[in-house]
Amino acid sequence: MITRNTLINTIPFLGLIKSIYLMKNGVTRHVAGDVLDEFLHDLLIDLLEERDISSEIVEKLSDFSTAFERNFFIALLECTKTFVS
Repeated sequence: MITRNTLINTIPFLGLIKSIYLMKNGVTRHVAGDVLDEFLHDLLIDLLEERDISSEIVEKLSDFSTAFERNFFIALLECTKTFVS
């Protein structure tokens, strides 16, 4: 029997959705990816594939975001050090 966990390990794009943020009228809702209904998960994956958003693009965006946040945090620490001294 093929389970969802087996598919996540064999198809790289299937386990991609780790969380979803929905925004409406200034209110943000968060849903963890592991509690998503499989049908909704499949629809979201199809939407990403239709828009040519691959797991490679998502990984590069994640790396870029991590580097950007790290640089921002270092700059914040340097400003704080200057302010304190």
